[in-house]
Amino acid sequence: MEPEFQQIVDELITSFHDAGQADIVADLAMPLPMTVIARILGVPHELMPTFKQWTIAFTKGVGALDMPREDIIDMFARVDEFYDYFTEQLAKRRAEPADDLLTDLLNARMDGEQPLVESEILQMLVQFLVAGNETTTNLIASTTKRLIEDPELMAKVRADLSLVPALIEETLRLEAPAQGIFRLATRDTEVGGQPVAEGELIFLMYASGNRDQDFFPDPDELEIDGSRAQHLAFGRGEHVCLGANLARREAQIAVTTLLQRLDNLAFADAGEKIPYLRSFALRGPTSIPVTFTKVTES
Repeated sequence: MEPEFQQIVDELITSFHDAGQADIVADLAMPLPMTVIARILGVPHELMPTFKQWTIAFTKGVGALDMPREDIIDMFARVDEFYDYFTEQLAKRRAEPADDLLTDLLNARMDGEQPLVESEILQMLVQFLVAGNETTTNLIASTTKRLIEDPELMAKVRADLSLVPALIEETLRLEAPAQGIFRLATRDTEVGGQPVAEGELIFLMYASGNRDQDFFPDPDELEIDGSRAQHLAFGRGEHVCLGANLARREAQIAVTTLLQRLDNLAFADAGEKIPYLRSFALRGPTSIPVTFTKVTES
């Protein structure tokens, strides 16, 4: 799918290339993964504005610190729209199978014989929507922000684009798009001297583990020598993120192309604080207005 990723990135950057200004989140970091996951789920292009609203609805409440009642009502109305749409699409795929993910999910078998029930498929689609979209947006935005904040780092990476993958890994470590995840203790245990009883709900902080000074020398410093890839941003073991490679490649292509085509990247208002998601579970800038010049074609 990499050629498709590249095409989407090229089209997005071309759309604001001549303007000399853009919002990295709204114009690149958000539409790239949203377009990719929409295509994977078979959502037609004309439904993209609605698809975006569904994405916002599912992520707005994740770790939210506060939400007005009106926003909660609207959020659940959008969630219902999502379920109604894909329930209808699943019925269509049962009648007329297609070469897409929805048909694959209908054909999937647990332990070789048990099909997924509809509620399981719908919840998997929610996971694909949220995990395959919002978190990658946060990763691309956070990486770009770090480059703009550190001109020396940007110059170094621009001079050697093979460093982009290592930069992405360090951004994942330092700015984990998913700061942590809830887990239910299945038995009595102890973690770091703290007793955890069976049935207790705990929140595992990837973000904290990623800055463990016993594991990472100078944990708050960004290093792109490739020595710090053992982070927890994608989870580990049987809980590892299914879309890890998808997110990595989308981010690598987006950042690489950005550096190839735009020069003199800077915040549009250096004195303005970059706004972030109001969430204890998700982390990422919600807007990064920038100015730039086009790279002169050689």
